[in-house]
Amino acid sequence: IKNVQADFELKDWEFSKPILFPPNLTTSGFLGFEPDEHIYTNSADNLTDLRIIKEFSQAEIPYELLIERSLENYELLQADTRDITNIEGSHTSFMVKVSPHNSLHNQLEIVTSSGNFVRKVKIETINNLSSWSTAEDNAQIYDIAVSTGVPNDRNTKLTYPTSSSDFLRITIFNDNNSPLEIQGTILSLLQKTPAKYKTYPSLMSSEEKVEKSDSSQIIIDLKSEGIPTSRLQIFTLETNFNRKVNLESSPDATTWTLVDQDHEFFVYDTAKIQRQQLDLLYPEVTNRYLRLTFLNGDSPPVNIKTIDIQGLRRLLIFEGSPDAHYNVYYGNLFEKVEPKYDLEQVITHVDIENINLAKLGREKVNLSFEQKSIEPLSGRYPWLLPSAVTTLIIILGLVLIRILRLTTKEK
Repeated sequence: IKNVQADFELKDWEFSKPILFPPNLTTSGFLGFEPDEHIYTNSADNLTDLRIIKEFSQAEIPYELLIERSLENYELLQADTRDITNIEGSHTSFMVKVSPHNSLHNQLEIVTSSGNFVRKVKIETINNLSSWSTAEDNAQIYDIAVSTGVPNDRNTKLTYPTSSSDFLRITIFNDNNSPLEIQGTILSLLQKTPAKYKTYPSLMSSEEKVEKSDSSQIIIDLKSEGIPTSRLQIFTLETNFNRKVNLESSPDATTWTLVDQDHEFFVYDTAKIQRQQLDLLYPEVTNRYLRLTFLNGDSPPVNIKTIDIQGLRRLLIFEGSPDAHYNVYYGNLFEKVEPKYDLEQVITHVDIENINLAKLGREKVNLSFEQKSIEPLSGRYPWLLPSAVTTLIIILGLVLIRILRLTTKEK
C-alpha cells in the first residue's frame, strides 16, 4: 500500500497511546482497534486528528476509520396473489406464486384496506416433495389506534427464514372477527447487515417531576464529552403503556438542545397483541449529558430500571508488524481535515470480521507539544479590530475629501 503522508509534526500533537498487539500475533497483517473515551474527549471533531506513528522511524502509517453502520440490500420480486378464501369465523387463506422461478425471498407485505385489527398469521412454503412446511407460525399483523388525531400504529410486513420456494400459503386467523380486505401482496428479499453498537458506561439520575407539567425527566451522564452516541434502550418491568418522549443533549447539563421529539416507548401485552418498543435511534451527538422527558399526561411515570447508551462502533484499521511498535497520536484541534490514504480503496478487500484486534495502553502527554491558542485573532489581540475600523474610516475620509476637491475644481 502506497503510504500517502499527511502533515505530521510531533510538536502539534498533545497526546498519544501505545497500540498493544495481541500476544499471539507472529506475522504482519491488518489489525484494528477501537478509540476509547480519552481519544474521543481530547481529539478534534470526527477524529480528524488521529495519526498512527511507527516508533523510532516516526513514519506515518496509513489507516482507515470504519463506522459499522447497518447495510441493507432490498430486491423486489413478482408476487401473484391467488385463491383468496374466507372461512367464516375462522380464517382467511390465499396462495402467493413467486417469480422468477427459484428466487430467494424472506419478506412479505400484505396489502389491505382494512383498519383497526390485530391478526395472527401463519406462513408456509412448499418443498421438493410437494408438501407444505411451516416457515412462520406466530407472525402478527396489526393496525392499532393510538390516540385521537394520530395515525394508527400499523404493520402488515412479515419476515421469515429465506426460502427459494415458488409458492407461499398464507393463513390469517380472524378469531370470529370480520375478514380483512386483501388487495394483494408485496414480496421481497431483504439482505441486512446489522449495525454494530458499543455500550458506554453512564450514570442515570432519579426520575424527577417537571414543575407545573405532566412530565418527568431522566438525566444520563456519560462521564466524558465527545463520545458519539446514537441509540438508547430503556429497561422496565411495566407493561401496557404508551408514552411519548423527547430527547435533549447538553455539554454541561445546563443548556439543552433538542435531539428527538415525540418518540414513542410502549409495551403491549394482551391476549390480542404482544409487542414492545423500548429503544430510540437518534441523530448522533457527542455531548456528555442526555435528558429524556416523558410526557405522562395523567398517568404515573413509568418506572425505568436502567438505560443503555450506545454508539456506532468505530474501528481503526491499519497494517502493522509484530516486530515494530506503534502509537496513535491525537489532540491537535487545528487538524480539521481527515487524512486520505490509498488504504481507503484496499479496505473493501480486508476480512474485517476476522481481523486481529489490538488494545490501547495508557495515555501519554507529549513533552514536545507546543500549545497554540485556538482563539480568533480578535480574541488574542483585542486592539486589532478597533484599529482596523479606525484606519478604514480615515481612508474613506481621505477618498471623500479628494472627490470633493475634484468636484470643486470642475465647477
